[in-house]
Amino acid sequence: MSRDRLTITLQPDVIAAADLLVDGSRIRNRSHAIEHLMKEGLALHQFQQAFIFIESDWQPEVFSALLDQCAAAGIYHLFLSLPSSLLTSLADLQTLVAASPHTFTQEVVPADFGSGGALALKKSQLTSPFLLAWVNTKTVLPTSLIPAYTFHRAQHAVVTELLRSIDDHYDFSQLAIADPDLTHFIPAGMVELQQTVFPELLNLAKLRTYATL
Repeated sequence: MSRDRLTITLQPDVIAAADLLVDGSRIRNRSHAIEHLMKEGLALHQFQQAFIFIESDWQPEVFSALLDQCAAAGIYHLFLSLPSSLLTSLADLQTLVAASPHTFTQEVVPADFGSGGALALKKSQLTSPFLLAWVNTKTVLPTSLIPAYTFHRAQHAVVTELLRSIDDHYDFSQLAIADPDLTHFIPAGMVELQQTVFPELLNLAKLRTYATL
């Protein structure tokens, strides 16, 4: 992962406290210690899970690129959600996860009751902000998920949709960041988040948008 050089001025006792974190393995040096503390301050350590909805027009290269973005943001646990009609794609998806240079844990979640129904099945495991991603031909990935995540936290939103610029307007990139409270807005039965839950959140002023491109 590329890094930018940054010159900062800190109090000596703050630097000394950061140096105490350096153990040569988990925290390699002073720069790594400061980076670690910044990530904790931004609560990036809480951004660990991604709910990935696989649709019939999914593309392997988009899925692999999404895995790279997840790893760069610190996400390591994947919920792969797909309807029974796409179970033949599961082996291909798991092969791509295994071939990734990153290490993930994963669970398969049925999506026969829609994206909302799939999410409701795992609501007890969703205890911190998580990524929602629909993998299809409309999926457009940002350069990084981290700015959108920090925006989401600052806005105290239930859901933040990531938008991409198209000509003179913005379109949904098929990515969103959600808080665990999202599960409280999911009714029983067949539910699609984009068609049913997101409009309700918008009316309640609990949905925000973030332009990534």
